[in-house]
Amino acid sequence: MASRISASTKIQRPVEEVFSYVLDHESNGPNWAPDLESVKKTSDGPVGAGTTFDQEQKIMGMRRSTSLTFTAVEPSSRLEVEADLGPLAPTMTATFESSGDGTRVTFEGQPNPKGPFKLLAPLMARQGQRLWDARVTQLKAVLEASAT
Repeated sequence: MASRISASTKIQRPVEEVFSYVLDHESNGPNWAPDLESVKKTSDGPVGAGTTFDQEQKIMGMRRSTSLTFTAVEPSSRLEVEADLGPLAPTMTATFESSGDGTRVTFEGQPNPKGPFKLLAPLMARQGQRLWDARVTQLKAVLEASAT
């Protein structure tokens, strides 16, 4: 049974700026994702579909090395991501839409637990929901503070 995670917010910044900020994961990820301690791009070339990253993050009080891949990039519109977090193989889609005087950004995904961890899918989804709620709150705060 799939457990979905969804978090959305409206940011008082242009869609191109919000998208570019999220796309520059190596530089900006740790600024808006409270669990990320560091991000390093591990693939060559410009950021786009196929770009990979290694991350250090703190999940449920434990430090983990994780990998992340941008699987699809539609400029100023959509970003799809797959990650490897040990017992999880989460997927996430971020959409960016102009909304009046700002941008509506929505993150939707699934934790995709592996093996015996599938039994913990509801618990992992609740933890993931709290994490993404904190991330969108921080993303909004960082981008709107940069406008002042």
